[in-house]
Amino acid sequence: MPKGVYKRKPFTKGCIANMKVAQKKRWEKPEERAKQSTSQKIAQNRPEVKKKKSISMMGDKNPAKRPEVKAKNIASQKRVQKEVQNRPEVVEKKKKAIREAMNRPEVKVKIRGPRPSMQGGKNPMKKAEVIRKQIRACGTKPNKPERFLDKLFQRLLPNQIKYTGDGKDEDSIVAGKCPDFMFTDGQKKIIEHFGDWWHGEKKTGIPNKQHEQERIDLFAKEGYQTLVIWEYELDDLVKLVKKVSDFTNG
Repeated sequence: MPKGVYKRKPFTKGCIANMKVAQKKRWEKPEERAKQSTSQKIAQNRPEVKKKKSISMMGDKNPAKRPEVKAKNIASQKRVQKEVQNRPEVVEKKKKAIREAMNRPEVKVKIRGPRPSMQGGKNPMKKAEVIRKQIRACGTKPNKPERFLDKLFQRLLPNQIKYTGDGKDEDSIVAGKCPDFMFTDGQKKIIEHFGDWWHGEKKTGIPNKQHEQERIDLFAKEGYQTLVIWEYELDDLVKLVKKVSDFTNG
């Protein structure tokens, strides 16, 4: 070895790891990043560097055209985009833009307005057979209050009122709905059982009387008379029997 020349020993793995940690900490400082960025810009703007870079990027020499580099760049772009999209300020900005768009009158009409092809009888989901299949697929069965009413009707009017809420009968769909009970003696009468929670104002958003009247008016368009029995009315058997008798004889 010539005199005055010092041969450095190779770095150990621990030393390399410590250097990387120190470099990372240094890079996290804003002033260090600004310093590095400034020095890089100065170096990149030198004529000889620009020329050398231009030559190295010509034709097939361009490393960006290599398949592995392309894949790496695409993955990096996707990762950066995902990070940007998940930033709280970006998420909030998106939500705000969506709310503003949804509140535009023309957008409301477009969203809420029914499509011409789905209006009236053209809507396949309104066909009785489709609705019956959906109800049967759900395995609908009478609940406890409905079973109580079914027994009561069989005592008061044997074989005149039938449970139809399971959609098994061909004529059990009226105006797109499946009534709970229907008369089988030729009378066009329907009895509906309304649960206090499922049909209550907290669930439907409208007063109980209005909800009840809407159902009566809906079936009336098809020529049916409707009696609505609320769940709380089952507690008073005397009044319940009188209500059913008046409806039957009316």
